[in-house]
Amino acid sequence: MAASERGVLVLLLLSAPLGAAVPAAATTPTLPLHALHEVELRPSSEALLAVDNPFLVDLTLRAVHLESATSLTIGAFYDGNSTYRARFACSLPGRWAWSVVGDGAAGGIVSSAAAQGAVTCLAPSARNSSGHGGLHVDAAHPHHFVWADGTRHFPMSYECDWIWALGLEPDTTPTSLESFLDSIQSGGFNQIVMNFYANHSGWDKAPKEFLLNTKKTPWASADQMTLNLEFFQHYDTVLAALQSRGIVAHIMIMVENKAVAWPTEQSPADDLYWSTIINRYQAFDNVVWDVSKEAHNLAASYWATRCAFNFHAFL
Repeated sequence: MAASERGVLVLLLLSAPLGAAVPAAATTPTLPLHALHEVELRPSSEALLAVDNPFLVDLTLRAVHLESATSLTIGAFYDGNSTYRARFACSLPGRWAWSVVGDGAAGGIVSSAAAQGAVTCLAPSARNSSGHGGLHVDAAHPHHFVWADGTRHFPMSYECDWIWALGLEPDTTPTSLESFLDSIQSGGFNQIVMNFYANHSGWDKAPKEFLLNTKKTPWASADQMTLNLEFFQHYDTVLAALQSRGIVAHIMIMVENKAVAWPTEQSPADDLYWSTIINRYQAFDNVVWDVSKEAHNLAASYWATRCAFNFHAFL
């Protein structure tokens, strides 16, 4: 990442002035525990002029639970229209203060609190329904799963690799997302195994209606350093639909048997792809991460670098 792009942090003019106190409790949003909270960040026009590629700006949000000092660190992502977003979910009830932090290089290393605010998360009650938090392996019973709030989970999974494409290009998909989810739930399924992206099949004998390739990909440039925000924003819609129905999204970030022209391993484009997916979706409490399908096609040393990303900021 270029030093000039990291340095844009000191130029941001966001939702709170630099150095402002954390807003009073009466002015902060109130959310159920584990609900996704989104912070919208808007750089100044001067900051954007200094950036060659807005997808490479390094913005990090730190949220602190004031009662316990528990903290979360979350990367922001560029979402078009001169806007960055950071998403997190409170793991404890009470007040959380957040600030955008990071260091840049502009004649030297500079650290700056670029924005700040707060959110109050309510403890679950009869009138305040909330999600279950992140899904864990039960430490006492390692072959079982349990949600952060203690609720047990027995996965009844259905693999639908291309569910992300439903509605992305309506003329290429024979059914709608909602009608498909109605069908899935009628069969008792509570988890879907899905690709983040893959768009090739060698199953030549399959009916033609199952071989309709979408034209849209996660990338908007040949060098894969610019992302297709229509693709990502549609994926937001898919995950939100699953979450509203209590369906877990088991996301395979890469799929190694579909002839996708993935970015070069450990290249800036590769890092951008991985960091954007993780930063964008880690606050969804219904997401289970799977680094790859057919992962044996790549070296374990590569997967070690991918697993080093911060997958679980919401826990």
